[in-house]
This record gives sequence, C-alpha cells and structure tokens, in this order.
Amino acid sequence: MIAYLLQMVICSGILYGYYHFFLRNEKFHQYNRFYLLAIVLLSLLLPIFKIQVYFEDNSDIIYQSLGSLNESIIVVSKKAETNWLNLTSAVYLIYTAITVFFITRIIAALRKILQIKSEGSITQTDGIIFINTTNKEAPFSFFKWLFWNKNISLNSNEGGHIFRHEMYHIQKSTVTILYLQK
Repeated sequence: MIAYLLQMVICSGILYGYYHFFLRNEKFHQYNRFYLLAIVLLSLLLPIFKIQVYFEDNSDIIYQSLGSLNESIIVVSKKAETNWLNLTSAVYLIYTAITVFFITRIIAALRKILQIKSEGSITQTDGIIFINTTNKEAPFSFFKWLFWNKNISLNSNEGGHIFRHEMYHIQKSTVTILYLQK
C-alpha cells in the first residue's frame, strides 16, 4: 500500500511538473483540461502495472541498494506490528485525517457559496440563475449559478469576456472542479 501511494505521488508529480513547465501558459485550454483530468487517472492506474527497467552500468549497486531498502522496510514493519500503533494503522489514521480535512473544506466552501447567494439579487434566464452581488470574489460560477459582481459592466469588453468565460464554466467545469477540488 505504501509503495503504491509513493509511486502514485511520484507519477502525479512528474505529470503535473510537465504541465506546470510546458503547458500551463498555452492557449489550448481544452487540451490542458483533458491533460489535467488524465493526470488523476494515470496517477492512479500507472503504479498498478509492473514495468521492467534494465540498467547496463552499475546495476548491481542499484539492485543491492533496492534489496537492502526492501529488507529494511520489512524489518521495520515486523517490529512495528508489536506496537498498538503500527505503520498500517498510522497510514489509515493519516488518510482519515486528510479525508476529514478535505470534506470539511468542501462543506465550508458550499456554505460560503450559499451565503453569497442569499445576499445577492437573483434573476433566472434560460435555466441559468444570475446572482448579482457585491462580493469581491465574484464573478464565478457554480453549476447553473452565475455570481456576478455588480461593479463589472456586462457591456464592457472585459465584462463580456468574463461572462463568456463563466458561461463556459457553467457548461463544462463545475463537476471537474468538484472532482479535483483544488
């Protein structure tokens, strides 16, 4: 389990590093979106497959190091089993704490969105709920709700650009944002 988690973190780090250094400033937004979603799936799936790696030079040193590391992990895990808090229960405890943290964060964000909605004026057009607000974080969208800052004119170039961008989010991105929860 620990080896899988470590491989998953390394895989996602490498793939995200490629995105960060080579793709994030590109204008192919649809491709970038697909790539970021693929990172999650690849990071979960790639560590499952066993990939043979062959080294020509110094391979004995590498295999000896990996072998001694593996033996050390086995010895440590056998010793840890005698304690009430062994490595496995520590991993589960950390996993549970992280899960509770992120669920709490999502609930707090949803409460804040509902608070902003209750403070704004609401109009509905073509299945989209347009919420005028003075909140400084607006404009943003959430599912079919478009939160708009009253200080931004829809008729200006900037306002029109932001409006089109948020409409794209309403059509495509809310489920993705919830799935990845940045």
